[in-house]
This record gives sequence, C-alpha cells and structure tokens, in this order.
Amino acid sequence: MKQCTKCKEYNLLYSYQDGNCMICGEQFNILCVDHNHETGEVRGLLCQQCNLIIGNSKENPEILEKSINYLRRELGVR
Repeated sequence: MKQCTKCKEYNLLYSYQDGNCMICGEQFNILCVDHNHETGEVRGLLCQQCNLIIGNSKENPEILEKSINYLRRELGVR
C-alpha cells in the first residue's frame, strides 16, 4: 500500500491495530502513519514518540541496536 493519506485507509489500519502503536503497544486516539521514505510503502501506525525514535534514528537498525545496547549497559540490564 502506498502512503496512506485517505481517512478510510487510516481507519482500516487503526481498527486492525486496535488503536495500538506497532512498537510500544500502547493505545492512542491518534497515531502517526509510518512509511518507508524511499518507496512510500505504509508499514503501520505508530504513536508520536515511537515515530520520532524511528525518524531520529534515520530508519537505521544499527543505530537503534547501538541505542539499546547503550541503555542496557548504562541501566545495568542484560
């Protein structure tokens, strides 16, 4: 599916996800449409905080993994 801009498409995704963010799982009244910036393909709906994490990491899994490892080390979590 290309970038979701229509209310009908958004509502279908929202219903499918039960209003929950695809990353943190929390329920929200409004979610952001997450999409691949190269292809425009919609990946799912995210809360604003999780959407910012993806964007601020430049959609780079290595940056996210390094961030997780950093937090685990600093918090003493395995």
